[in-house]
Amino acid sequence: MVDGQLKWVNVRAEAEVDAEGRVVRITGVTQDVTDRKRGEEALRASLREKEALLKEVHHRVKNNLQLVSSLLSLQAARVEDPAARDLIAVSRNRVRSMAILHESLYRAGSFAGVPMAAQVSNLCNHLFRFYGVDGERVKLQTRIADVVMDLDRAVPCVLIINELVSNALKYAFPNGRPGLVSVELHGLPRGRYTLVVADDGIGLPRYLDPRQTDTLGLQLVGDLAQQLRGIVALDRDHGTTFTITFNVDSGGGQQP
Repeated sequence: MVDGQLKWVNVRAEAEVDAEGRVVRITGVTQDVTDRKRGEEALRASLREKEALLKEVHHRVKNNLQLVSSLLSLQAARVEDPAARDLIAVSRNRVRSMAILHESLYRAGSFAGVPMAAQVSNLCNHLFRFYGVDGERVKLQTRIADVVMDLDRAVPCVLIINELVSNALKYAFPNGRPGLVSVELHGLPRGRYTLVVADDGIGLPRYLDPRQTDTLGLQLVGDLAQQLRGIVALDRDHGTTFTITFNVDSGGGQQP
């Protein structure tokens, strides 16, 4: 304490001993590190403020997305045309998938990246409930590596999964057909990732080219894959398998 003010000092001392091991002298250096300590405290305070602000942003975004989802639900209840109601429901799910992502960030309180394992699991479970799919008839399998992605990568991935899993649940298992829907996300050599969404259902029609379709969902998958700067591959041999491979280094993601 100097002049009534708290001071931070760094003290380094060394003892000099004689031949009999007795201390004969102590030399040391005292360094005033008050300014450095105050700067560190100010930086920590600024970081806490920014984290609180980011948390509030994600909270408000989540609330706004949930509001949009509720409005779409109310609108669907007023629509008599089944096809129109279905389109509104699909849009509502797209909004809801983004709301789930922001809610996960808000609850985690960490904004450096999105833990994809929990995110994908939450989204897929929501879709199974939304479409009223019997989990004993159609199984869900997720294999997500310990992947953390930034928001720019996580949002397209989540929306792609939303589209492909929704399509599988709606069309792949008609007339009570049992089956499996699987979602995989894992790392590859040289900083690449692969996202695989597959089902063992009836498969896509052979005449359907996902790259030249007027189906909005598949168009979105292609557009979102471009956002990831990824390549889409389709396998129809045993059901339907979409594989999207993309380079994380160009967009910001990490695999701890």
